[in-house]
Amino acid sequence: MTANEIAQADNLPVRNINNLLSRLTEVKILCKVMPENELEEVRYQPAMDINKITVGLVIYRAAGRSRVFHQSARADERVLDKMANPPQASN
Repeated sequence: MTANEIAQADNLPVRNINNLLSRLTEVKILCKVMPENELEEVRYQPAMDINKITVGLVIYRAAGRSRVFHQSARADERVLDKMANPPQASN
């Protein structure tokens, strides 16, 4: 998708979308797909297998840590699942 397509779909300012796309590209969550001609806009696509992109990975990289995140996606999902579904207290 292009920045304009995302901005229109989510009703957000394109300037904010461009900033976000730029940052996600810098940390290698997304990559640019350059247009074949100058009349087309730059498009963005995932830079890795989408099944490996987790909230934890995005936060980790966006926080300024550009080295590869070595924990598995399943570990991130377990932490998020525990946060969303805390254990019930025993009676």
